[in-house]
Amino acid sequence: MIDLNLIRIFCKVSELGSFTQAARYFKAPKSRISRAITSLEDELGVQLLLRTTRQIQLTKAGEALFEKTKVLIFQLQSELDDIQSEEDNMSGVIRITAAEDFGHNIVAPLILKFNELYPNIIFECLFTNRFVDLVADKIDVAFRIGQASDSSYKQKRLGQVSLVLMASPNYLKTYGRPKSFHELKDHRLITFKNEQGVDVFADMMESKAKGSALTASLYTNSFLQILSYTKSDMGIGILPDFFCIKERINKELEQVLTPIDKTPSPINLVFPPSKNLPKRVREFMDFVFENTRNSFCVK
Repeated sequence: MIDLNLIRIFCKVSELGSFTQAARYFKAPKSRISRAITSLEDELGVQLLLRTTRQIQLTKAGEALFEKTKVLIFQLQSELDDIQSEEDNMSGVIRITAAEDFGHNIVAPLILKFNELYPNIIFECLFTNRFVDLVADKIDVAFRIGQASDSSYKQKRLGQVSLVLMASPNYLKTYGRPKSFHELKDHRLITFKNEQGVDVFADMMESKAKGSALTASLYTNSFLQILSYTKSDMGIGILPDFFCIKERINKELEQVLTPIDKTPSPINLVFPPSKNLPKRVREFMDFVFENTRNSFCVK
């Protein structure tokens, strides 16, 4: 297969009528331009240019090739220029995915702030609790909690998260503060059940309670709802610690007992392996790191 770049050089030499001007256009030595034309002639097995000390002239084969390829090469160059302009001007599309609650609570505010700086960037957000294939869904950046399932993807760590039990001061005043996980059986629990109807944290809670059966009073597939119900004195809610930072500072909620998970889970930015990430994606990831510095505890 003929190197398309050789065709580009040939068309530019033919258009400008000069090796020197073509070399200036490509910012390359004149000798490299000359070698490219020679290589193309060798591959095609025909002479394309007649060279003299004063000028170059297209042969019949050269004229035919130039006429057939110049429009295509012009269109290709125009597309390449558009791509470069888009990169330089920080425009284009960034496709993002995150778990539903994490996306709405953490990612969405970051997008709003970033978009104020770069209004020409278009965001396509997929906030869902289902697993998303980064390559198949053409995702630029994924926010993932837990270990990456595919080591071929690149990842950068944002921080970590623990699962904590939270309750409102009014609830604790009314029902008392449990002193052990075993005592949670006498309390109203608010916990997470996924779309498949699985109580996600049941095993963790049972392990902490040393086998005691703990039944929740309210299940939901939304941490935002758990936060709302817990603030409304409805019970003790299981929440990611970063979901309730403001409520803890304002003393709207208090932590009960120790975290339910043995070790914190990592929070990562995950992206497909590529040596040439678009500038807009790199800038967005840098922005995320800068603006979540105090949101997660990195160890």
